[in-house]
Amino acid sequence: MGRAQPALTASVPSPPRRVPDSSTASPGFDHAGWRSRRGRPLRGVGRRVPQDSIGVGGYGRAMSYRELRAPAGLAGLVECGWTDTAKADGARQVLPDGCMDLIWTGGELLVAGPDTAAHRGSRTRGVTVAGLRFAPGALPSLLGVPAAPLHNRRVALVELVPGPARAALARLEAGEEPLSVLTALTTRLPGTPPDRSVAALRRALAPAAPGWSFRGADSDTDQWRHDSGAPDIERRLFDGAGSVAAIADALGCTPRSVHRRCLASFGYGPAVLRRVLRFRRATALLRAGVSPAAAAAAAGYADQPHLSRETRALAGASPGQLAEGANRSTPLPSGSWTTA
Repeated sequence: MGRAQPALTASVPSPPRRVPDSSTASPGFDHAGWRSRRGRPLRGVGRRVPQDSIGVGGYGRAMSYRELRAPAGLAGLVECGWTDTAKADGARQVLPDGCMDLIWTGGELLVAGPDTAAHRGSRTRGVTVAGLRFAPGALPSLLGVPAAPLHNRRVALVELVPGPARAALARLEAGEEPLSVLTALTTRLPGTPPDRSVAALRRALAPAAPGWSFRGADSDTDQWRHDSGAPDIERRLFDGAGSVAAIADALGCTPRSVHRRCLASFGYGPAVLRRVLRFRRATALLRAGVSPAAAAAAAGYADQPHLSRETRALAGASPGQLAEGANRSTPLPSGSWTTA
């Protein structure tokens, strides 16, 4: 069982913990602190850019999809910032990954809800989109809204938090750098960061197989490695299948409470959340060069055919196609090709 886990409901709630405001945050939270996965500063972040640079084709061929490490002040909340410039007109596919995103399309400021199937959209050549990808369970708490109503939807942020959304839109429409604006917007959302029970649920529903460890925080892409002598990864919370009843018992609550919390924080019930997180892990393994059979075992599938059925259902692709990036038309979140 490892260390005791926090209960979903505490008798004495801890005081709300706000995201640090950008005006008083540490230097690591500075808007200019956005860095590439290699640790290089992002040029131009925090400075005004031409009106046509984001959303209306200003970048042309200068860039395509790029991920940027979040400033220290957003650690644990934001997995990364990203920009994506379409190199050609056409349909784009987005894979489910359990995350939610704040997205500036150049004309709209959207919340991308949690997906359970590949989301298809269209892109225009040369148009750049930018966003923040939030860790599973983080954005609903920051917004102060449940995740379930946002399931498989893209919703205008102004419908959820009108004041902060309008202020951010004014800056974006004036041509300010999108990642800087979205970072400042995050500090002004009305909710609070999720409590520890959300992370505990996420870990409980995505246990790693023994002998596999994840390394991605400091790399250009998510990487999995096999360590033959490694102990059970990150002290797995539960033995066996990790039933909802076992999870509820470990977290000191009822199975119904687990289900309600999952819907509110992740937009899925426990079974679907486990399925999405397992798919996300398998995709990362496949892209890291792990064979389908080994990826299936490490991600918790019954066998390789089980993995194949799930990739077809969730991505419309075979494991081999995911490994090769055959359907990688865009990684635009929520649901991304950069998985963890």
